Amino acid sequence: MARKSKKLHGKPCIMIGGNGVYCLAQLYDDGTSTQSQLIFNITGECDIYHLSFPKLHGKTKRYVAIIFMNERTWVICDKEKVTGTNLYKWFVEAGIQFDPCFKDKLIKEALFDYFAPKIANARSIKELDGMAGWWQSQWRYAEWFQTFIPSGMPELPVMDKHFTTEYRGKELLEKFLKGIASIESKHYRVVVLETLVSGVLANLFQEAGIYSNYFLNFVLIGRLDKELFCRLYQVFNRGIWEIQEANVRSKLISDYVRTINDEVLIVHVPSDEDSHRRKSIERNLGDIVNKICERDCSSLNIPWKVNASLVVVNEYVSDLDSAINIITDKHTFTPELIDMLRGNAVDAFLYELVTYVEAHMAEVRAVIKKWSTNLEENMSLVLLKVIWEILSGFAKDKGIDLAAGLGITGSLNWEAMWRSLTDRQEIGERIIKAVRSSMSKIFIRERRYGCGYVKDGCYYDQEYLWIPTKVFKEIMKTNRIPSNKYRETLVKWKQQELLLPDESGLTYKLRVNEVPIQTYRFKKALFDQAFSVPLEGLGRDEEDENEKNMRIVWKPQNGANYKK
Repeated sequence: MARKSKKLHGKPCIMIGGNGVYCLAQLYDDGTSTQSQLIFNITGECDIYHLSFPKLHGKTKRYVAIIFMNERTWVICDKEKVTGTNLYKWFVEAGIQFDPCFKDKLIKEALFDYFAPKIANARSIKELDGMAGWWQSQWRYAEWFQTFIPSGMPELPVMDKHFTTEYRGKELLEKFLKGIASIESKHYRVVVLETLVSGVLANLFQEAGIYSNYFLNFVLIGRLDKELFCRLYQVFNRGIWEIQEANVRSKLISDYVRTINDEVLIVHVPSDEDSHRRKSIERNLGDIVNKICERDCSSLNIPWKVNASLVVVNEYVSDLDSAINIITDKHTFTPELIDMLRGNAVDAFLYELVTYVEAHMAEVRAVIKKWSTNLEENMSLVLLKVIWEILSGFAKDKGIDLAAGLGITGSLNWEAMWRSLTDRQEIGERIIKAVRSSMSKIFIRERRYGCGYVKDGCYYDQEYLWIPTKVFKEIMKTNRIPSNKYRETLVKWKQQELLLPDESGLTYKLRVNEVPIQTYRFKKALFDQAFSVPLEGLGRDEEDENEKNMRIVWKPQNGANYKK
């Protein structure tokens, strides 16, 4: 008697065998079944998560991850496009291997019947920020992320953050420090270097509740290529220089700042704008400062704290309380520093630093934790101290003395340095008094036809006062007025048209008897005080014999100068 043939009962379906293998089971009308292995390279149950990207516009919970934990394999699905065909495509793209003896159509139907209900019923959520920088003690960037990123993942900020790893070694590190050491002010050396490091390690500091509410405002004196600031401070995508202009729409700034993490935000404030545009620029800059320095979660329509440091390239001294104004001229961006920046020393420093921190993460976190107990102090100053300790350990590991490499002798007086960088006292009055009190030792002549040249002498007319730069600097040195402070005041006076240079810098080239003299040209009224002897009456003058009994005095009734 012929055996009655079995008929299939229902469609083939996916089942997990006792050994965790994914099989295709076929049921028959007589109650029997057969199982054949469907997938070769994954086993065990899977977890399904809705992926949330809180730092990406329009990506929240649209994507789903099927995660096979035994093999750490992720299959990324777009829950709005779940079909048998798409599931098959997503599994193949994730590297999952199916038994070729099954027809594609059969596999697609089985995948849809098994996984579509699981995806629809999934409730768990996994948040991914998708940012470059530190994550689980590893430094993330585009090339690193691409080695394991699941296919089908939406475009994440980290994918556009490339990091240079080809330059390294002690020689380039020493060149980097030598360039920084050429900056005239040792206080500037420290804060210029540490601002870069505070950006790179921002997440690690934030975990301990440490951050700086200050930013560097580089005030450009003369023509200086703003690309140099990118060469110094840009952490990712080096060679494609990125600088955020402050005169664009707020939304464009917000879109860019959303991608920033563990790096330095570089902002340029253009100067050639009308008063209406200036107000818009100042508003944008204020929003950026609030977001980065004050860590305000409402500024720029970004609902999270951005972990970064901030550098502003400007032609104006900032009156914001959080600004450290650095007058940027040949004393700051020296030829040695510019030469270093045009090479690969910064690339090497960044690579060696993150490699060191990855390898010594426990030690670095311990240093940060130790300093986090001192937060009743000035937090920005605490950050400078903790970065110095981390950098010292890093340099020592490379066989370098950090202080010596930066040209710093003796121990740093952190409190004095901080006061020097942030003191808001009025220096202008001190400068005026210093100049007036020094005039008795200086020759001063009226600038008129036939006026003779006097070495290291000052000149005046009814409107202006010319002081040679060499003489002015000596006056400041004698009166112990720091160079960073008097230069900051000179820039302010330039903005107020009390200092009138003949070029983009601060100085004025005066010619007396065909002798060129580099001077500062001031409005004379700046140094003339009511009911006091005018400035020219305080200085020495080489007088002609017939004028020796004549001197300039002040007539308080009408404020006019006259001969007596």
